[in-house]
Amino acid sequence: MERGETGQGNTGTPAANAASRKMGNTPVSQRGGREYEESRERKARREPDQVRSEDQRLCCTHLFSLTSEFVMAKNRRYPPAHPKSQKQSEQGDTWEPFEPVADTPDNYSTMAVLVGVSGEALQQEMPRPGCTRQQFRNNKYTVVIETLSPRGLSGELHLSVTRNDRSAAHDWREFQRIKNELCGPEREAVELYPSQSRLCDTANTFHLWVMAEGDRVPVGWHASQTVLDSDVASQLNIKQRPFGDDDPARELCLTKESYGELLKERRRHDDLRGGADPATPAPPVAPPSGS
Repeated sequence: MERGETGQGNTGTPAANAASRKMGNTPVSQRGGREYEESRERKARREPDQVRSEDQRLCCTHLFSLTSEFVMAKNRRYPPAHPKSQKQSEQGDTWEPFEPVADTPDNYSTMAVLVGVSGEALQQEMPRPGCTRQQFRNNKYTVVIETLSPRGLSGELHLSVTRNDRSAAHDWREFQRIKNELCGPEREAVELYPSQSRLCDTANTFHLWVMAEGDRVPVGWHASQTVLDSDVASQLNIKQRPFGDDDPARELCLTKESYGELLKERRRHDDLRGGADPATPAPPVAPPSGS
């Protein structure tokens, strides 16, 4: 039995073969058979590794085509509900103001079961004697503010910061903004990395310890604000992400020229006083990374 007539590659019908003969052409079935035999001869002449390589390439190409068709079909069927621009995707969602949230016993229900008391009882026990506890929320974060002294909100504060999506994402700029909006722009706060002997790591919650009004953290850059945006930083071969349109720090960004003058003034100031002296603050210069 000839493969060209009835085997693989026989795609011609009797009518098609007859029409081909009238036109002086080779019948379709014979053409298919010849092409199949030629393909087998070409493969036989090639090395086995070459055959496998071509088969793998054809398989990968076919798989990529199917995947692309599936993704496009899925996007057509389920389009994004709120498509974001490229700038929004890089900078995240817009920032909404914080609003006070009622601190209810339900917030303590899980912990209350562990300690064997009611949610109401645990809620009453949470603030230290003479202290208060408040909760605030915006579209990104939930923040619990607990006073640590009888001075109230003007004294030391403890901020528990949790993302609403419960993720472990940590953004220094957003934490700075939380501190500014809920405690005041001139208050200072620290995030503690403790000794291993008193490590506390039980949830995707971050803690800021805010100094009392008028107090400063004894470490840090003893200078006023120094902020660079991404455009100026790139000119100085510094990697810096852009500020969002609604970020208040955007208005504090220096130009390349003003930053250069600041550095010159800092050098002159250090030369005149013969070195750094914490009692005599120098003009502001801080790492442009901001964090």
